[in-house]
Amino acid sequence: MGAGDALSGADPYLSQAVLDLQFGHSQRVGYDVAVKVIEQLRKVGNIHKRTPEHASLGVLRSPRYPIDFSRNWFY
Repeated sequence: MGAGDALSGADPYLSQAVLDLQFGHSQRVGYDVAVKVIEQLRKVGNIHKRTPEHASLGVLRSPRYPIDFSRNWFY
């Protein structure tokens, strides 16, 4: 059971607020992981980018699809 299923009968404003909080948290965690990966890659050799870049993909806001935030950051 996902967040969309749990909130399907709830107030639409509450549902949107919870989804926005989840999405924002996942973005922050994903960014932190990407920064750590880049730090480790820099120890191995030269890399093109020093900071993660974010790709804004609207489909990620839908509660019906599983989200893999590791694919939203480009190195």
